[in-house]
Amino acid sequence: MTLRSPDRAPDRAPDRAPDRAPDRAPEQGRPTTVRIDTSCTACGNCIITCGPRALRPAPGRPAVIDDSCTVCGECIEVCPDGAITEIRLGSSQ
Repeated sequence: MTLRSPDRAPDRAPDRAPDRAPDRAPEQGRPTTVRIDTSCTACGNCIITCGPRALRPAPGRPAVIDDSCTVCGECIEVCPDGAITEIRLGSSQ
């Protein structure tokens, strides 16, 4: 399956503006990011939706750029496969 370029405009307008503060901010002192598991079908919805551009195309499934991820949850909401979860950095999950 081919990922659509993140430079293309999404097929639908996002429900929230990408620069809006996250609705689910990580707990203080507990850095978090998102993980994409093997149930990902590489549809590209998460890449298109990601405002901070923290997701990049990669072989098999998108790669998460931890330093850019704001854990806004947009990618989790648009994933039709339920393949994206929020995790604490450094956890073994």
